[in-house]
Amino acid sequence: MSLCSLRKSQPSVKPVRLSVDDFIDQATDYAQGRRSTFAIVRTESQVAETNAANSALSTTMKHATFSLSETAIDHLNVLSSRTGVSKSRLLRILIDEQIKQASDHTIENSKVT
Repeated sequence: MSLCSLRKSQPSVKPVRLSVDDFIDQATDYAQGRRSTFAIVRTESQVAETNAANSALSTTMKHATFSLSETAIDHLNVLSSRTGVSKSRLLRILIDEQIKQASDHTIENSKVT
């Protein structure tokens, strides 16, 4: 584990501000088994993204350690912040797309180091 991985990352979703009374009402509703009166409105794309993330989590994942150049890390960070998709998921998507499209010859002749 490197020191870079110990940095505090920014939260992906801003927390919803609640008043004390709303919080207590939600806690009471939860304790009584009722749905909360305070609903968070989500777009269809957010629901679809959550469902996709949950289905990805249901598959078995294995932790991997590898090295990337600084420019590759920068590109990955930019792409992640621009799309809102996690870096590990981006890598899985890119690998899957590469497997579908490219031949081994294309990968072997790549100028990327």
